[in-house]
Amino acid sequence: MLKLLEANANLTPAQQQQRAAEQFSAVVAKSHMEMLPPEEVLPAQGAKILIGVASYSIPDLEMLDAIEARLSREPIDDETIHLFDVSALPDSRDFEKYLPGIGRVYQTPVIGLWQNGVLQDKASGTLARHWLTQRYGLLI
Repeated sequence: MLKLLEANANLTPAQQQQRAAEQFSAVVAKSHMEMLPPEEVLPAQGAKILIGVASYSIPDLEMLDAIEARLSREPIDDETIHLFDVSALPDSRDFEKYLPGIGRVYQTPVIGLWQNGVLQDKASGTLARHWLTQRYGLLI
């Protein structure tokens, strides 16, 4: 996913960030993860992980690449990872649409764990990154 931010001398940093946001869904579609639009509800069966990242954040994209590498080596049959791009949220209160009760979010990523339709855990920033690192055995 980090390839979204490949340097291009013809683009300003703002244009590169915009291009990354525009291409994020297409890159996710080629991965073991799925995009989750804000109007969709997570399915009620099994374990669902929701991860919100900034498509212009190098650490967030590196983390997604590490998760994708892990899933490519060892898929998890009973768990689905859904993603959303926080740059698409016009207001910080919109995090509530994805993660009820998340409160103020100061740093990405944001995560939520649902078990059979019930939100079990949520976090943002460093706590969320640590949670993902532990859950997927990441070395980032």
